[in-house]
Order: sequence, then C-alpha cells, then structure tokens
Amino acid sequence: MTTVLWLALTYAQIALALAACLAAIRMMKGPRAQDRVLA
Repeated sequence: MTTVLWLALTYAQIALALAACLAAIRMMKGPRAQDRVLA
C-alpha cells in the first residue's frame, strides 16, 4: 500500500512541475488570440 501511495505522490509532483513549466513557457511567449478574447 505504501508503494502505491509513494508512486501516486511522485506522479503528482512530476505532473505539477510539468504544469508549472508549461505555464511559464506560455507566459514568456505572451498572450494568444484566444487569451485576448477571454480577457
């Protein structure tokens, strides 16, 4: 059971880090047309 919990925690941390990297890349590239319409 602890192995499953450890794997889930590791996966969650990797997913969170990946999401943060993608968000940073999007912010550096600047807003797209869809983002301008939503804003």
